[in-house]
Amino acid sequence: MKVYLVGGAVRDRLLGIEPKDNDFVVTDTSPEEMIEKGFSLVGKDFPVFIHPVTGEEYAMARVERKIGEGYKGFECEWKGVTLEEDLSRRDLTINAMAQEVLVDESGEFEVVSELIDPFGGLLDIANKYLHPTTEAFKEDPLRVLRLARFMARYYDFTATEDCFKYTMELCDKDELNRITPERIWLETEKALKELYPENYFNYLTKWCHGFDFVKLFRDMQYTVENNPYHQEGNVFIHTMMVLEHASENWNDPEINFAALLHDINKPDCYKQYGSGHGHDKAGVPQIEEFCKQWKVPNNYRDIAKIVCEQHQRIHTVMGRDQNNWSRPKSIMSIFEQSGAERKVERFLKVLKACESDSKGRIGLSAKDDYLQRPYLEDCLYAVTSLDKKSISRKLLENGKSGEIIGLEIRAAKIAAIRKVQNEWKNKLLNTE
Repeated sequence: MKVYLVGGAVRDRLLGIEPKDNDFVVTDTSPEEMIEKGFSLVGKDFPVFIHPVTGEEYAMARVERKIGEGYKGFECEWKGVTLEEDLSRRDLTINAMAQEVLVDESGEFEVVSELIDPFGGLLDIANKYLHPTTEAFKEDPLRVLRLARFMARYYDFTATEDCFKYTMELCDKDELNRITPERIWLETEKALKELYPENYFNYLTKWCHGFDFVKLFRDMQYTVENNPYHQEGNVFIHTMMVLEHASENWNDPEINFAALLHDINKPDCYKQYGSGHGHDKAGVPQIEEFCKQWKVPNNYRDIAKIVCEQHQRIHTVMGRDQNNWSRPKSIMSIFEQSGAERKVERFLKVLKACESDSKGRIGLSAKDDYLQRPYLEDCLYAVTSLDKKSISRKLLENGKSGEIIGLEIRAAKIAAIRKVQNEWKNKLLNTE
């Protein structure tokens, strides 16, 4: 029996990155021998075993044959399969490298061979290329999403011509639309957690014609705003700039998702009315539909809806285009509609997404300090720190109850916001 460290663990070590986990391939053995050594069998379609101590996966070398449509249309063969045959079926050359290891009973391992690299993965790492290992790449549409996700992880790696060619062949056969929504979301969520998620959407939108998941973003590419606040070229460019700012500054997938969909309704607005006016409220049901279609979890959906509905109001709370500051009552309305008091941390993320929207553009406000965020943070803190029990107690002592107490507490919250607003106005006046 021989054991090899393979795939991402080898790749990441060569890139100087600590691997998240280790994957092993075994050859010259049998399921019976693996079980005798204490491993647990978990694979249904092909033998995968769990180490009794570490819980790490050890898969028998295998090859897959395309027998149907989509990413599930395969059958696997493992008997007599060599390591090189196994590596030849992996998606990218940088994932098709291995090193033989010796593993002790505790699961600790020692590398005992030079790098095994039959497809030039090390050279592609040096040249920063993402290159398909073989033509087997185009048999599995899921590999297109994985490729795009690697571009979100390694910003300076370039996909090769073969990547583009195989991607388009898969799209021509409508293979990507056979991937389940759950799996599409799984890969997308992973991309949203990477350092450069905009690369994922840039690749899919550019090369995956006919892929239902990116239809929305392709519509954005044909929507040109050309107003003083947006000189980016089209809505998609702006959206990618917002996403880039969000990922660089907040490193939070929920904020990234909200950045991605905050202008979801602009293409429809421009088609119907010739402007983006009203895209904020009109975008909320569209986000609902998008999240339902692609099985997006509620935590992502809810923050995206709030950002979409409230970002225009939040941008203008300190005035814009000769308009005055929003009244304290209006700010209280923002808090109420977004559930800010109940979920403070979520609202703080909303403000960060709005700041990214303001910064991720070419035009007015792009270089301005986004004071709306700290200002509204102060307003919200004033509201949440209010001693509401004391107010209720005094009103109860005076014979008040029910709706009257609620109105008085709300009035106190608005008064607290007004105090913060006056403090900010004085502070800004003194700095001018």
